[in-house]
Amino acid sequence: MSMTFNGKPFNANSFQNELMSAAVDAVKEELFDRFASRREPRSGEFPTVRVFGDELDDIRLKIEGSQALIEHIELGLEPEDQSGPSQRVSSVISKIIGSEKLIDGVSLLADAGLNIGTEVLEGFPLVGSLVNGLRAFSEVKNSLELRKIEKFLQGVAQADYAKRKQFTDGLRTSGELESFGENILLLMSRLDDMSKPGIVGRVLSVHIEGHIDYEKAMRLAAIVDRSYASDLTYLKSFTPGVQREGTDIAAMLFSVGLLRSAGFDGGLIGDDLSGGTLYDLNEYGKILLEYGWR
Repeated sequence: MSMTFNGKPFNANSFQNELMSAAVDAVKEELFDRFASRREPRSGEFPTVRVFGDELDDIRLKIEGSQALIEHIELGLEPEDQSGPSQRVSSVISKIIGSEKLIDGVSLLADAGLNIGTEVLEGFPLVGSLVNGLRAFSEVKNSLELRKIEKFLQGVAQADYAKRKQFTDGLRTSGELESFGENILLLMSRLDDMSKPGIVGRVLSVHIEGHIDYEKAMRLAAIVDRSYASDLTYLKSFTPGVQREGTDIAAMLFSVGLLRSAGFDGGLIGDDLSGGTLYDLNEYGKILLEYGWR
Protein backbone atom coordinates (compact mmCIF):
# COMPACT_ATOMS: atom_id res chain seq x y z
CA MET A 1 0.00 0.00 0.00
CA SER A 2 1.28 3.49 -0.84
CA MET A 3 0.29 6.93 0.46
CA THR A 4 0.10 10.13 -1.50
CA PHE A 5 0.06 13.79 -0.53
CA ASN A 6 -1.07 16.44 -3.05
CA GLY A 7 -1.07 13.68 -5.68
CA LYS A 8 2.54 12.74 -4.97
CA PRO A 9 4.02 9.77 -3.09
CA PHE A 10 4.04 10.57 0.63
CA ASN A 11 7.40 11.30 2.21
CA ALA A 12 7.68 12.32 5.89
CA ASN A 13 10.41 14.88 5.25
CA SER A 14 8.63 16.50 2.32
CA PHE A 15 5.39 16.54 4.30
CA GLN A 16 7.12 18.41 7.15
CA ASN A 17 8.60 20.87 4.68
CA GLU A 18 5.18 21.46 3.10
CA LEU A 19 3.65 21.99 6.54
CA MET A 20 6.35 24.45 7.59
CA SER A 21 6.05 26.33 4.31
CA ALA A 22 2.30 26.63 4.79
CA ALA A 23 2.84 27.86 8.36
CA VAL A 24 5.31 30.51 7.16
CA ASP A 25 2.89 31.71 4.49
CA ALA A 26 0.03 31.86 7.00
CA VAL A 27 2.09 33.82 9.51
CA LYS A 28 3.32 36.26 6.87
CA GLU A 29 -0.25 36.81 5.68
CA GLU A 30 -1.48 37.36 9.24
CA LEU A 31 1.29 39.86 9.97
CA PHE A 32 0.64 41.75 6.74
CA ASP A 33 -3.10 41.96 7.40
CA ARG A 34 -2.44 42.89 11.01
CA PHE A 35 -0.38 45.99 10.30
CA ALA A 36 -1.59 46.96 6.84
CA SER A 37 -5.03 47.65 8.31
CA ARG A 38 -3.67 50.20 10.82
CA ARG A 39 -4.72 53.74 9.93
CA GLU A 40 -3.50 57.03 11.38
CA PRO A 41 -6.74 58.39 12.90
CA ARG A 42 -6.26 62.04 11.96
CA SER A 43 -4.95 61.79 8.39
CA GLY A 44 -6.45 58.42 7.44
CA GLU A 45 -3.04 57.26 6.16
CA PHE A 46 -2.36 53.51 5.83
CA PRO A 47 1.18 52.08 6.09
CA THR A 48 3.20 50.32 3.43
CA VAL A 49 3.92 46.85 4.87
CA ARG A 50 6.41 44.27 3.63
CA VAL A 51 7.00 40.87 5.23
CA PHE A 52 10.19 38.95 4.46
CA GLY A 53 11.60 35.53 5.36
CA ASP A 54 11.27 31.87 4.50
CA GLU A 55 11.69 30.40 7.99
CA LEU A 56 9.47 30.81 11.05
CA ASP A 57 12.40 32.06 13.14
CA ASP A 58 13.53 34.52 10.46
CA ILE A 59 10.40 36.47 9.56
CA ARG A 60 11.04 40.21 9.23
CA LEU A 61 8.57 43.05 9.05
CA LYS A 62 9.12 46.44 7.38
CA ILE A 63 6.57 49.22 7.90
CA GLU A 64 6.80 52.57 6.10
CA GLY A 65 4.74 55.72 6.55
CA SER A 66 4.68 59.15 8.14
CA GLN A 67 6.12 59.74 11.60
CA ALA A 68 2.62 60.17 13.03
CA LEU A 69 1.53 56.84 11.56
CA ILE A 70 4.61 55.01 12.83
CA GLU A 71 4.09 56.43 16.34
CA HIS A 72 0.45 55.35 16.23
CA ILE A 73 1.51 51.79 15.36
CA GLU A 74 4.26 51.79 17.99
CA LEU A 75 1.69 52.51 20.70
CA GLY A 76 0.50 48.96 20.23
CA LEU A 77 3.86 47.24 19.79
CA GLU A 78 7.16 47.99 21.47
CA PRO A 79 10.38 47.25 19.53
CA GLU A 80 11.50 43.65 19.92
CA ASP A 81 13.44 43.08 23.14
CA GLN A 82 14.26 40.37 25.67
CA SER A 83 12.23 41.74 28.57
CA GLY A 84 9.21 39.44 28.30
CA PRO A 85 5.51 40.00 27.64
CA SER A 86 4.43 41.70 30.88
CA GLN A 87 7.00 44.46 30.47
CA ARG A 88 5.91 44.99 26.87
CA VAL A 89 2.32 45.54 27.97
CA SER A 90 3.42 47.84 30.77
CA SER A 91 5.56 50.04 28.54
CA VAL A 92 2.64 50.45 26.14
CA ILE A 93 0.41 51.59 29.01
CA SER A 94 3.04 54.18 29.98
CA LYS A 95 3.25 55.40 26.37
CA ILE A 96 -0.52 55.64 26.04
CA ILE A 97 -0.59 58.08 28.98
CA GLY A 98 1.51 60.48 26.90
CA SER A 99 -0.48 60.09 23.69
CA GLU A 100 -2.62 62.96 22.40
CA LYS A 101 -5.78 60.88 22.05
CA LEU A 102 -5.29 58.93 25.24
CA ILE A 103 -8.63 57.15 25.33
CA ASP A 104 -8.13 55.95 21.74
CA GLY A 105 -5.13 54.11 23.11
CA VAL A 106 -7.43 51.86 25.13
CA SER A 107 -8.99 50.38 22.02
CA LEU A 108 -5.49 50.12 20.57
CA LEU A 109 -4.40 48.15 23.61
CA ALA A 110 -7.38 45.83 23.28
CA ASP A 111 -6.96 45.50 19.52
CA ALA A 112 -3.35 44.44 19.94
CA GLY A 113 -4.54 41.00 21.00
CA LEU A 114 -6.84 40.36 18.02
CA ASN A 115 -6.57 38.54 14.71
CA ILE A 116 -3.11 37.02 15.13
CA GLY A 117 -4.17 33.47 16.11
CA THR A 118 -1.07 32.80 18.21
CA GLU A 119 -2.46 29.52 19.52
CA VAL A 120 -1.62 27.78 16.24
CA LEU A 121 2.00 28.88 16.55
CA GLU A 122 2.69 27.34 19.96
CA GLY A 123 6.21 25.97 20.08
CA PHE A 124 7.60 27.97 17.15
CA PRO A 125 10.27 30.65 17.84
CA LEU A 126 8.39 33.20 15.73
CA VAL A 127 9.79 36.70 15.40
CA GLY A 128 11.44 36.66 18.80
CA SER A 129 9.16 38.01 21.50
CA LEU A 130 6.49 39.33 19.10
CA VAL A 131 4.06 36.47 19.65
CA ASN A 132 4.65 36.49 23.41
CA GLY A 133 3.87 40.20 23.49
CA LEU A 134 0.68 39.76 21.48
CA ARG A 135 -0.37 36.84 23.65
CA ALA A 136 0.12 38.98 26.74
CA PHE A 137 -2.02 41.72 25.23
CA SER A 138 -4.71 39.13 24.48
CA GLU A 139 -4.67 37.95 28.09
CA VAL A 140 -5.19 41.50 29.29
CA LYS A 141 -7.93 42.08 26.73
CA ASN A 142 -9.85 38.98 27.77
CA SER A 143 -10.04 39.94 31.44
CA LEU A 144 -11.52 42.64 33.62
CA GLU A 145 -8.07 44.21 33.76
CA LEU A 146 -8.64 45.96 30.44
CA ARG A 147 -11.79 47.60 31.78
CA LYS A 148 -9.84 48.72 34.85
CA ILE A 149 -7.10 50.15 32.64
CA GLU A 150 -9.72 51.98 30.58
CA LYS A 151 -11.20 53.62 33.68
CA PHE A 152 -7.72 54.46 34.94
CA LEU A 153 -6.80 56.13 31.64
CA GLN A 154 -10.07 58.05 31.60
CA GLY A 155 -9.02 59.49 34.94
CA VAL A 156 -5.52 60.31 33.71
CA ALA A 157 -7.10 62.10 30.73
CA GLN A 158 -8.11 64.87 33.15
CA ALA A 159 -4.54 66.13 32.79
CA ASP A 160 -3.54 68.34 29.87
CA TYR A 161 -1.99 66.53 26.89
CA ALA A 162 1.21 68.57 27.00
CA LYS A 163 1.72 67.69 30.67
CA ARG A 164 0.98 64.01 30.02
CA LYS A 165 3.48 63.93 27.17
CA GLN A 166 6.08 65.59 29.38
CA PHE A 167 5.41 62.97 32.06
CA THR A 168 5.86 60.07 29.63
CA ASP A 169 8.97 61.64 28.11
CA GLY A 170 10.39 61.90 31.62
CA LEU A 171 9.74 58.20 32.22
CA ARG A 172 11.45 57.35 28.95
CA THR A 173 14.48 59.53 29.70
CA SER A 174 14.92 58.05 33.18
CA GLY A 175 14.49 54.50 31.89
CA GLU A 176 11.35 53.98 33.98
CA LEU A 177 8.82 53.57 31.18
CA GLU A 178 8.36 49.85 31.79
CA SER A 179 8.72 49.85 35.58
CA PHE A 180 6.06 52.53 35.99
CA GLY A 181 3.68 50.62 33.74
CA GLU A 182 4.38 47.43 35.69
CA ASN A 183 3.48 49.18 38.93
CA ILE A 184 0.22 50.37 37.39
CA LEU A 185 -0.60 46.85 36.15
CA LEU A 186 0.08 45.40 39.60
CA LEU A 187 -2.08 48.05 41.21
CA MET A 188 -4.94 47.54 38.74
CA SER A 189 -4.87 43.79 39.40
CA ARG A 190 -5.32 44.40 43.14
CA LEU A 191 -8.16 46.92 42.96
CA ASP A 192 -11.34 45.19 44.12
CA ASP A 193 -13.99 47.66 42.93
CA MET A 194 -14.51 49.19 39.50
CA SER A 195 -14.84 52.69 40.98
CA LYS A 196 -11.24 52.66 42.18
CA PRO A 197 -9.26 52.74 38.87
CA GLY A 198 -10.83 56.06 37.88
CA ILE A 199 -9.99 57.55 41.27
CA VAL A 200 -6.38 56.40 40.96
CA GLY A 201 -6.22 57.81 37.43
CA ARG A 202 -7.48 61.21 38.59
CA VAL A 203 -4.96 61.21 41.44
CA LEU A 204 -2.16 60.55 38.94
CA SER A 205 -3.48 63.34 36.71
CA VAL A 206 -3.11 65.73 39.65
CA HIS A 207 0.54 64.72 39.95
CA ILE A 208 1.07 65.08 36.20
CA GLU A 209 -0.33 68.62 36.42
CA GLY A 210 2.16 69.40 39.19
CA HIS A 211 -0.26 69.82 42.11
CA ILE A 212 1.21 66.99 44.22
CA ASP A 213 4.50 65.10 44.05
CA TYR A 214 4.92 61.53 42.85
CA GLU A 215 5.30 60.04 46.33
CA LYS A 216 1.99 61.55 47.50
CA ALA A 217 0.23 60.31 44.37
CA MET A 218 1.52 56.75 44.80
CA ARG A 219 0.76 56.77 48.54
CA LEU A 220 -2.80 57.90 47.77
CA ALA A 221 -3.12 55.15 45.17
CA ALA A 222 -2.05 52.61 47.80
CA ILE A 223 -4.59 54.07 50.28
CA VAL A 224 -7.37 53.73 47.70
CA ASP A 225 -6.29 50.13 47.13
CA ARG A 226 -6.55 49.32 50.86
CA SER A 227 -9.88 51.07 51.41
CA TYR A 228 -13.39 49.65 51.19
CA ALA A 229 -14.97 51.36 48.18
CA SER A 230 -18.14 52.55 49.91
CA ASP A 231 -16.06 53.96 52.79
CA LEU A 232 -14.29 56.22 50.29
CA THR A 233 -17.58 57.77 49.19
CA TYR A 234 -18.20 58.73 52.83
CA LEU A 235 -15.62 61.48 52.29
CA LYS A 236 -18.01 63.29 49.96
CA SER A 237 -20.38 64.10 52.84
CA PHE A 238 -17.77 64.20 55.60
CA THR A 239 -18.09 66.90 58.29
CA PRO A 240 -15.32 67.33 60.88
CA GLY A 241 -16.17 66.34 64.45
CA VAL A 242 -17.94 63.40 66.06
CA GLN A 243 -19.23 61.11 63.31
CA ARG A 244 -22.23 59.64 65.18
CA GLU A 245 -23.61 56.79 62.97
CA GLY A 246 -20.54 57.04 60.75
CA THR A 247 -18.05 56.42 63.57
CA ASP A 248 -17.07 52.93 62.37
CA ILE A 249 -16.51 54.15 58.80
CA ALA A 250 -14.50 57.11 60.09
CA ALA A 251 -12.38 54.73 62.16
CA MET A 252 -11.62 52.70 59.02
CA LEU A 253 -10.72 55.84 57.05
CA PHE A 254 -8.48 56.87 59.94
CA SER A 255 -6.75 53.47 59.87
CA VAL A 256 -5.96 53.66 56.15
CA GLY A 257 -4.59 57.21 56.44
CA LEU A 258 -7.29 59.59 55.21
CA LEU A 259 -8.48 61.08 58.51
CA ARG A 260 -6.74 62.38 61.63
CA SER A 261 -7.84 62.42 65.22
CA ALA A 262 -8.63 65.94 66.46
CA GLY A 263 -9.43 65.08 70.07
CA PHE A 264 -12.29 63.55 72.01
CA ASP A 265 -15.78 64.75 72.92
CA GLY A 266 -17.44 63.36 76.04
CA GLY A 267 -20.88 63.85 74.50
CA LEU A 268 -24.28 64.60 76.02
CA ILE A 269 -26.09 62.64 78.71
CA GLY A 270 -28.69 60.43 77.09
CA ASP A 271 -27.19 60.70 73.60
CA ASP A 272 -24.65 57.93 73.18
CA LEU A 273 -23.81 58.97 69.62
CA SER A 274 -22.93 62.56 70.56
CA GLY A 275 -19.56 61.65 72.05
CA GLY A 276 -16.43 59.98 70.80
CA THR A 277 -13.36 60.72 68.71
CA LEU A 278 -13.29 63.98 66.81
CA TYR A 279 -12.18 63.30 63.24
CA ASP A 280 -10.92 65.67 60.56
CA LEU A 281 -9.47 65.25 57.09
CA ASN A 282 -5.69 64.93 56.95
CA GLU A 283 -3.59 66.04 53.96
CA TYR A 284 -4.32 62.90 51.95
CA GLY A 285 -8.01 63.02 52.73
CA LYS A 286 -8.19 66.62 51.52
CA ILE A 287 -6.38 65.80 48.27
CA LEU A 288 -8.61 62.79 47.60
CA LEU A 289 -11.79 64.71 48.36
CA GLU A 290 -10.75 67.58 46.06
CA TYR A 291 -9.54 65.54 43.12
CA GLY A 292 -10.73 61.92 43.45
CA TRP A 293 -14.19 62.53 41.98
CA ARG A 294 -13.67 65.69 39.92
